[in-house]
Amino acid sequence: MKVYIFRHGATTESESDISYTPDRRVKAEILTENFPTVERLAKYLKTLETDYNVSSPFTRCRQTVAIVTKISGKKFSFDE
Repeated sequence: MKVYIFRHGATTESESDISYTPDRRVKAEILTENFPTVERLAKYLKTLETDYNVSSPFTRCRQTVAIVTKISGKKFSFDE
């Protein structure tokens, strides 16, 4: 089995090396200028055969997955 792990798109906090507050930890959104990076990742993931895809339910992760799914067609389950 091969495992591919990737991180969500950049957020204000991750770009500024700021700690997430409890509320922002869940609700932080990815930066729109990071969309092209996520799109390139999605194009690469489209070339890979995967049996199961899972993501954190946090907003930034769901946003990243939405872009990946739109381009790659891959479906994800969400799990904490």
